[in-house]
Amino acid sequence: AAGTVASYLCYALCYDATVPAAAVLDEHLIWDARFGRPGQSRFQAVDRDPERRLRIGYVSPDFRAHPVGAFVAGPIERHDRARFEVTCYSATRRPDAMTARLRAGADRWCDIGALSDEALAAQVRDDGIDILVDLSGHMAGNRLPAFARRPAPVQVSWAGYPFSTGSGAIDWAVVDASVAPPGSEALFTERLLRLPRAWTCYTPPDALPEVPAQRPDGVLRFGSFNNPQKIDAATIALWARIVAAVPGARLALKAPAFDDAAIRAAFAQRFVAAGLDAERIDFAGASSWQDQLRAIAGVDVALDPLPYTGATTTIETLLMGVPVVSLAGDTCFRRHAVGIMTDVGLGDLVTTSAESYAAAAVALAGDSARRARLRRDLRAAMLAAPVCDTAGFTRDLEQAYRTMWRDRCGA
Repeated sequence: AAGTVASYLCYALCYDATVPAAAVLDEHLIWDARFGRPGQSRFQAVDRDPERRLRIGYVSPDFRAHPVGAFVAGPIERHDRARFEVTCYSATRRPDAMTARLRAGADRWCDIGALSDEALAAQVRDDGIDILVDLSGHMAGNRLPAFARRPAPVQVSWAGYPFSTGSGAIDWAVVDASVAPPGSEALFTERLLRLPRAWTCYTPPDALPEVPAQRPDGVLRFGSFNNPQKIDAATIALWARIVAAVPGARLALKAPAFDDAAIRAAFAQRFVAAGLDAERIDFAGASSWQDQLRAIAGVDVALDPLPYTGATTTIETLLMGVPVVSLAGDTCFRRHAVGIMTDVGLGDLVTTSAESYAAAAVALAGDSARRARLRRDLRAAMLAAPVCDTAGFTRDLEQAYRTMWRDRCGA
């Protein structure tokens, strides 16, 4: 459908560093003008008690082993049931153990894969949802057209999309000051509600692999475990320059896409064109989640892509004792690492230019004592940080919902 294609374009532009953020927002506004206004539906009459128990609805196709699943598990399980009732509207196609966990944690679960947007909106209205939360934005499987029908009195974007939805039907975006600093309002159609500590939280799995000691082979390994869509020409040029500057260093790239020999060859050629010998690059493809974390622990310094920085990948890399070098940009999707790394004392590795990024990466490669300390201490620091404090985060999120509801009630 044309609306779906237009949504994919909106999302794809988030990966293109050559497109100014204002132009990315313009494309989102075009989507809204063409596909986001099917007419305002009537939600149920609102009980304007600002302090009553609220019905929260979460909508996603990704209630599974996915960044969204890791981000919402804490709140879904920990919401104060005396004050909040939780309904999950799931379009998850491949349910797994995380799906079962989320389903068990919710008060109500509704499979919506077979529902049209109009039928989903009707279901939300019938359920009397007070605050409906979109976890997808313009990503695959999103249900923004259902939100456009205005089924709930308060509608919110959180956790799943790194930019404004552009939708006039979404009232609020939940952020924090690290991903959306003061002045970011111009890049959002939603009102911004900044949480006090972290814009989202991560629920660590029960079985994190142990962080191994540094390898004895003496080979310095840089690495990235992000989706290759994020590795643009500027990122390749910068990474090639960094690896070439450290004698004997190697670059490890791991993602499911690298199971494809043609994709590996294409990326190798792009690095060669940027001045890095292809023999210094190690590619790896899909693996189990446990093996993914063990592979992360096999590098010394992780490199964050420039146009669209890592979120879950960055969190998991830090949990495995590996420092990340990042470049903070001007939009949410270029600032994922800022708050996370600052909270664990790595603010000096959040840089503001390609030159400072390269300098930080090369300096860290040469500082084996610091890397050893981080390998020893970083997991504990992460588990104590706001990004992994699911109980504290849930209280912050609940306060945000209450603020939105009081505003809706005119209180």
